[in-house]
Amino acid sequence: MNFPYNSNLRMTSHFRTIIFFLFSAIAVQAQFSSSDLQDLLNRYRQARAESSAFLNIRSVAIIGEIQQGGQTYSFELNQKDTGEIRYTLTLDEETIIQVHDGHDGWRWISGRPELGANLLTDAQLRFFRLNNSFHTPLDRPQLYDFDVRYLGVEINDKSEPEHHVQLSSERFGDTVDVWIDAIDFLEKRRSYRPNEEAEPLVTTFSDYRKVDGIYTPYTMESVFKDKQLARINITKIRRNTGMLSFYFTKPSTYQKVSKEDLN
Repeated sequence: MNFPYNSNLRMTSHFRTIIFFLFSAIAVQAQFSSSDLQDLLNRYRQARAESSAFLNIRSVAIIGEIQQGGQTYSFELNQKDTGEIRYTLTLDEETIIQVHDGHDGWRWISGRPELGANLLTDAQLRFFRLNNSFHTPLDRPQLYDFDVRYLGVEINDKSEPEHHVQLSSERFGDTVDVWIDAIDFLEKRRSYRPNEEAEPLVTTFSDYRKVDGIYTPYTMESVFKDKQLARINITKIRRNTGMLSFYFTKPSTYQKVSKEDLN
């Protein structure tokens, strides 16, 4: 399972800009083989979930609150193991819904079909999937066209050792850096850069709790240029709630709005 988070996207005039929504140094071998990297990834996956947990889960509903700009909003993130995503963000006067139907990404305001549904750009859809899908980038890097590199053990600002793994995509040009705790092998931080020149968006994960055999971070904070953008707190998680496919599709009453209108 991945984590509820979305980019600070530029909306049309009908949408508001908001984040929807990551002891001494250890000696590391000079040569870190592919088998060692695979072992680290296996330890990460085993730390996140019991061996049978993912096999028994078909859908997940994550409910919580996001704090941004002095305001608190409620959200619900729905994920299916087949890749579909639905993110519902309730603001003061409107509810924004964003989905990935397995092929395209859509965003609309609930109850306002006259505004249409915006088709996400390729970059927006990719970021949405990377941060909100059932499977994390480290679970299935090939699903996101990532190559994986091990960059060694680093000591964080709390003097704790972390494994640094980098995922990069030649096809999309983006990079995800992940820091895994060297003791419990859970993900502690994640940074995202859409290109080499971009400043990283950093997300930290904490307050891990075991729910239905899977460890989930109940608190996430996002930082950009050393400024906190949002804090997310999960309040409830439900598994296998029987979501139907139409729940992840654009309503037929909403007309398509072209990608150009999102710029």
